[in-house]
Amino acid sequence: RDSGEEDQDEIQRRVNPYIQFLLAKSQDKSQFLTDLRSNLKPLALDGIGPRMIGAKADGYNPEPFFDDLHKVLQDGKPWRLIILDPGSRFMGPDCETDNNAATRFIELIEQLTKLPGNPTVLLAHHTRKGTGNNSHKDAARGASALTDGARWVAQLTPIANSDDNSTVTIELSINKSNYTMPFKPISLQFAPQSNWLERAEDAPKAETQTPKAEPNKNTVKEIAKLS
Repeated sequence: RDSGEEDQDEIQRRVNPYIQFLLAKSQDKSQFLTDLRSNLKPLALDGIGPRMIGAKADGYNPEPFFDDLHKVLQDGKPWRLIILDPGSRFMGPDCETDNNAATRFIELIEQLTKLPGNPTVLLAHHTRKGTGNNSHKDAARGASALTDGARWVAQLTPIANSDDNSTVTIELSINKSNYTMPFKPISLQFAPQSNWLERAEDAPKAETQTPKAEPNKNTVKEIAKLS
């Protein structure tokens, strides 16, 4: 995972709850930690400027960062997933206003999918101002070519709960999918005292006398279905 706006300490703080959850579920904790150290490679890029392409005046050519990143990943083991978060830190200066620049950026992302292991590249991006609770194809901020070039686009939208202020519902909707049939939006909720999102109907209810809620047994199964 490449984080364009967080330092190493913040990345570890964010990832730790998920590691602890999976560790508790693992039958071989020692092997789990060994595999984790070998396969999870967080890269803190705050303050570095991980921009991948240049401006229009430079012909939208790849920036040195892209070449360096590609070389590092090319020389490593096979990859399954690369996360770029947030996309705006990796895009060029014109990607959110110029469709030509956005298309060129997507082409560079496609090059990453050709790395050893043919990894999926997941690009976290912001929604447009004024999108609100509406889910639609053009919800992604910036040039429409960003969505047009991507093979799959999902949107997470917080939904206000008038009957329960202590519970936040987040709606997962698929705005674009080139290779699968569309499906209805899925309502997700954070389990009490948990960083895991679960289907709303599966999330356990908070109990006033319970200091800590046990992780829901369906969590990993549901996440696997959505991945």
